[in-house]
Amino acid sequence: MSPERQAIIDVIRQNPDGMSPVEVARALGKEPNPIQTNMSRMVKAEMLVRVGHSLYRLPGQSAPVNDLLNSAQNAVEDGEEVESP
Repeated sequence: MSPERQAIIDVIRQNPDGMSPVEVARALGKEPNPIQTNMSRMVKAEMLVRVGHSLYRLPGQSAPVNDLLNSAQNAVEDGEEVESP
């Protein structure tokens, strides 16, 4: 794996809500266009997943807020009472 791809993975790993290529580029002190190209290639190689318009995460990485919302939604659908945190 190239050092740039490893750096992209390391930055995204620290941000479970996902990051855009511009955010990754800022965090790495690099230009956004080459980072965008590399991230798109990483999606094709299944090293990243796109989870929204210009938002990327690691495969299997989910946002903590989304986990809570999904749990609450599942509980409501199952007829359970949901407590707020």
